[in-house]
Amino acid sequence: MRVADLRLSDRNPRTISTGRLENLKRSLEQDRAFLDARPLLVNSYPGRENVVIAGNMRLRAAQALG
Repeated sequence: MRVADLRLSDRNPRTISTGRLENLKRSLEQDRAFLDARPLLVNSYPGRENVVIAGNMRLRAAQALG
């Protein structure tokens, strides 16, 4: 599944500071296998398809990197 097809959950209570997001982006840049080791959990329920259940911060970092 492509990152571009995924959506952030509007029910995610977590936030991330700019500094922590930058650190996460650096981790992804240094080792793209990071997402393979900690895959995103994606909803397949009708009406919520492609919404990330677990890994919203990793998705934000991946989206920011393109």
